[in-house]
Amino acid sequence: MKIVGLEIPIEDPSSGVTTQFHAVAAYAVMLLNGTSSATFASYVSQAAWQAGKRPVAMVSAQLKEMPPPGIQDPATWFSEAVLRAEANHFSGAKPITEA
Repeated sequence: MKIVGLEIPIEDPSSGVTTQFHAVAAYAVMLLNGTSSATFASYVSQAAWQAGKRPVAMVSAQLKEMPPPGIQDPATWFSEAVLRAEANHFSGAKPITEA
């Protein structure tokens, strides 16, 4: 299943706004040490994301693994990897799949 985002409340420390929906906006792979990172755009709601609104904040997560070669859906892989990872901002998040 294709994951379009993660649902979990996270308060933006600079504005105090609580965001609920987080979608992969960027990712990086560090070949030398076999790690990667994902940056999620955080929105007030999934509806705000679907309407093309600007994100409230960007939240990053560091991962101790890399995507496999030839990955077809990086956003889903990084979302799943963040959910598998040790404690991070997204611990306990609910994956939101494409309808």
